[in-house]
This record gives sequence, structure tokens and C-alpha cells, in this order.
Amino acid sequence: MLSNKVAKILVFCIYILLSLSACRAGETSTTDVLPTEPDVEIQEEIIAPTPHPVERPQPQQPEGLFAAMTDFWTHIVIDRYGNHHPYRMVSPFDGDFAALSIYNSRGGRMAAGLIDNDGNLVVPFIYSQIGAFDFNEDIIFRDGLARVMSLENGGLYGFIDQTGREVVPLIYERAGHFSEGLARVRYGGLDGFIDTTGEVVIPFQYERAQDFSEGLALVRMDGMSGFIDQAGTQVIPFSFDSAFGFNEGLARVWIRSEGETYIDQSGSRVMPQVYDIARSFNDGLAMVMTRHGGQTPSNNRYYFIDREGNIVLSTPYIILGDFSDGLALVNDRYTGEWDEGWGFIDKNGEVVIPLVFTSVGRVAGDRMVFHEGFATVRDIHGLWGAIDRYGNTVVPFEYHSIVYFTSDIIVVNENGEYGIMSADGTVRWLDAINELLAQDAELAPSRR
Repeated sequence: MLSNKVAKILVFCIYILLSLSACRAGETSTTDVLPTEPDVEIQEEIIAPTPHPVERPQPQQPEGLFAAMTDFWTHIVIDRYGNHHPYRMVSPFDGDFAALSIYNSRGGRMAAGLIDNDGNLVVPFIYSQIGAFDFNEDIIFRDGLARVMSLENGGLYGFIDQTGREVVPLIYERAGHFSEGLARVRYGGLDGFIDTTGEVVIPFQYERAQDFSEGLALVRMDGMSGFIDQAGTQVIPFSFDSAFGFNEGLARVWIRSEGETYIDQSGSRVMPQVYDIARSFNDGLAMVMTRHGGQTPSNNRYYFIDREGNIVLSTPYIILGDFSDGLALVNDRYTGEWDEGWGFIDKNGEVVIPLVFTSVGRVAGDRMVFHEGFATVRDIHGLWGAIDRYGNTVVPFEYHSIVYFTSDIIVVNENGEYGIMSADGTVRWLDAINELLAQDAELAPSRR
């Protein structure tokens, strides 16, 4: 549940999208050393879950500000009474602050600023980007500093504090967020690390670097990946074709001639198995996939393994996410379509919510599908509702979208009109906001 101090926001869309991504080159050729398991046939009929008392959310009137999203890639910031404010796009609140944007007619670009929970503008609209401001993250301040970028300054990056003071000048070609006291930055085409005073503590010498995690940072030299500590000392040699950061003491690495596996912080492999696809460990488990005799989906096998590589769960379904609230999102691969066959299994591999949905949403921007015991899902008629962990319907399937959902606030969209749902299921429609959205609809063709 979000703190009362923190403003409740709607799921947002980005007008400025700057993504930092790590790409893995080449095709994976994997030697599968998992024990052979008999093929598991999918049951033609899925038994309905055992009835369970419905655990309904209890939405309250939100305090502070949050953002209303239109269907045309714009936002309107509103308060708990539905009154609108002059800002047009906003990120999720991160602590006490949210990044927002307005259209700057000078140069035809968007300008980014920063507001607090009361809607006060604490950083003026002088930057092009503040924080992460993308679909996957709501990061603004880390270690007291926020990443900023200015297109008018050549697209260079720097960092500001919570008063808006530039602590690190905008001189870097690329920048990550501060993590464990250091931030990766690029200068002269190479990556290095600075501290919170802007001092360079690890020289610019890497082709690519990632943020520090569990005391180590993934770096790349001469086309190979390894790990360094905060002093810049090489801890794990550059011996991997690709790698990912440490999580729960293990990092997944890719060896071109073998496949994906896991190492510990000494660089030692912790299991003999290799996989075609592997994910990072979460709560002691990791999802892996191996191919059995071909490239078609029907030949793929999905598992959850423990830290020693033991199979703790095998399923005939495509596993699409880690466990959250004890459930993992899966899809029936034999349908042949990604817009159907979504459901959930428990840690025993049992289907507890039937594979009958056509899409599943992320709740309140969370990476986990289930959040506070609930998930938003779309039915076969294309309408959205919400379910609890037992598959009970807690929000009826009658909305075009559910744009924000927590146990504090539920905001729904029905035929382009937005409203706030109360605990008894009634909806208070935001007439002033919907009028502005109608104006956006008229302007939409000129924005595309």
C-alpha cells in the first residue's frame, strides 16, 4: 500500500522515451544437460479453482496529485477532487517528487521540470528529461541526485539535487542512476564511474558498463564481459560473451559456445547446466528454458530451478514472469496466439487461475503482475476487470481499460471517459477531465 504522503498516480505513457538497454549479440547455441523428462500433455479441460471468499480492495480518496492519461499520449495532472492542473505529462511519483513535461514552442521540443506532492514547481522547465521517465521505471532521485538531460545542450547528461542545483554538470554523453554511491557515465565514447560529488573514481575505459549491484558492476572490454568492484579492481575476468548484474548473490552469464548459466561473486559457475534462456533469481528461484529438438515453441520446455540448478517446477506452459503473490503468469503455447490463453500457476505448477484471459496488465506500473493481491486482466470480449489471487472477480469486466489500480485507488476508463471507483464499486466520473480529454481527441490527428 502506498504511503498517504505519496501522491497516487495513474499509469502513464511517455512522450520522451530514452531507454538504456543491454543487447545480446548473436544466436545462442546450447548444449542441454538437463535430465530428459517425458512430454507433459496439456489437459483439455481445466478444473475451476476452489471457491474462496473474495478479498475486495478498499479504495480511498487519494491525497496529493496523480496523472490522468488520455488515449492520445498526453496526460493531465489532477488532484483528489478531479481538479486539473496545467501540466500535461507526468511520471510516477518517486518519493516526494514527480517529473513532468510541457510543450516548449521554442524548437518544438518538450521541456521537463519537477513538482512536489503539493504541486509546487521545484525545478523549472529547463531540461529535456529528468529521472528515468520511461515505461519501466519511476526512478527520479537516487542517493539524493537525479539524472537530467538537455537537448539544447547537445543531449548531454548531468545530475541535480532536490533543490534543483546542478551538482554534476551536463557534460556526459550517457548516464545511469546512482547506485551504491556511484553512477556510470560516458565521456569520450567510453564508460566510467563518478561519485555523488561528481568526482571520477573509476576511469573512462569500458566499452559498456552497468550500475553497481551487490558491490559489483558489469563492464565490457574488447567485446567480453566481466565484473569490477567499487575501487575499479577486476574481480571476475572478462571471459563471458554477455552477462547480467548480480541478484541474490548470483549473476547469469552467456557463453557463446555453450549457453546461459550462473556464477557467484567469485566468478565460479554454481551449476553444470546451461540453458537456451535464463532469468535472474528472484526469491530463490529462476525461470529457465531449454529446447528439445527444434526451434518451434512446442519443443521448448520451461522450468523453475533453485540455486543449485535443481528443477523445482516443470510446466508445459510458457512461463512469462517471476512469482508474485505466489503466482506466476503463463500462456498456453498451443493456442498459437499471444492474445489468448493467459492464466496463472502456483509454485506446485498447478493452474489456479484458468488460461482464459487475452491480456494481463501491470498494476500501478509494477513489474510484478500481481500487486497487493490483485491483478488486472482482459477477457475474451476485450473488456478489462480485476481478479484476486483465487481468480475471483473484484472489478467487473466492463471497462475499456483500468488505468490505475492499487488497494488505495482504482481509476477506470469506459469508452474514453475516466472515473474513480469507490469501495462499493460505484464510479465517480471526472467530468472536467473528460471534457479536456475530448478536446485532446479532436487534436489527436495533428499529433500523430
